[in-house]
Amino acid sequence: MDLMLELNNISCGYNNMPIYQGINFKVHPGSIVCIMGRNGIGKTTLLKTILGSLNTLNGSIILNGKDILTYSNKKRAQQIGYVPQSHVPPFPYSVRDVVVMGKTPHLSIFSVPGDSDYSQADEILEKIGISYLKEKIYTQISGGERQLVIIARALIQNPNILIMDEPTANLDYGNQIKIIKTIKALAKEKISVIMTTHHPEQAFECADLVVAMTEDKVISTGTPVEILTAELIEEIYGVSVTVQTVNVEGKEKMICLPK
Repeated sequence: MDLMLELNNISCGYNNMPIYQGINFKVHPGSIVCIMGRNGIGKTTLLKTILGSLNTLNGSIILNGKDILTYSNKKRAQQIGYVPQSHVPPFPYSVRDVVVMGKTPHLSIFSVPGDSDYSQADEILEKIGISYLKEKIYTQISGGERQLVIIARALIQNPNILIMDEPTANLDYGNQIKIIKTIKALAKEKISVIMTTHHPEQAFECADLVVAMTEDKVISTGTPVEILTAELIEEIYGVSVTVQTVNVEGKEKMICLPK
């Protein structure tokens, strides 16, 4: 299987003070990586390091066979899309305009989006099932709808990798399910997704790899079934749980229940 992104023994943190050290994992085309850990543990710091917003304190990040530091900001943005936890623009743009803003990494400094860019935005909105929103004012739609729009804005960059910071945070249950379904559909199109989540069920549902960040600064990596044990979940979140296998329409699925 082709390798898209590789973290080799990296350390990440601020002001030369590492928060986490010795992080190693690989991301293949179309794979979903879930990063788990309590609030404030360093998940967003790790995402910012992968995005290039923070420099690695040690080790290297290899993107498509090249050290990520050799990419310009523009070239890196063409490869990696970012979906923040929440986003509200300062002006009441239409949904269509918000999506087209994602074309910025592909435009020259004096260029403006053209008809083909808006057509591409329409195609992406149709693809993820929210074309009915395109003329709506972005600030006036629901939180779940805004999150889908920001995914569309990232997709118009034509990225190979999507970085998503808690994509289901503050969403109701129905919108959480929609976002996870969208993520799984993107993976089928060979777009890799690296996302943070607090929900073991989401990792069981969609992750190929889990990166667990614990209080004692240990990074555990593996498939959800391998590492998301009741013991590890209790270590991460400080609650007693039971992990069980259930049969759903002939398929075995893992669930996590509080004791």
